Amino acid sequence: MANTQTTSFASRQMALLGTLIFVFICIHMGDFWYKMKFTDELPLQKYATHTEYVKDLYSRVYIAFQQLWIVVVYVISMVVLTFHLLHGFQSIPNFGFESSKIYAGDQSDWYCFCNIGAIGVCIDTCVNVF
Repeated sequence: MANTQTTSFASRQMALLGTLIFVFICIHMGDFWYKMKFTDELPLQKYATHTEYVKDLYSRVYIAFQQLWIVVVYVISMVVLTFHLLHGFQSIPNFGFESSKIYAGDQSDWYCFCNIGAIGVCIDTCVNVF
């Protein structure tokens, strides 16, 4: 008997999506977290609310998102993450969670994508316009 059930694009591409997410996490953690924790590349900043100097990660993020290729990588990564989460949310009923309170579906995935992806685009646009 042939399997007539169709699968979604996200379901068929989980290996690729997972690999791209892993690469993105490595880039992101290497560019921000590693430099923050283990190098002296970031300048020190003294804030009125702190008694000591702290590493200025904000400036690192601000400078990074002025580069268009980084914005493009982040936006593409958010699209990939959206499809990955879409598959995860669509699979929840397969694990016995039928409640509509748990199963958010398509809207929450696209909501996350639009909000997170917009951060880099806004920073890049604001820097280039103003």
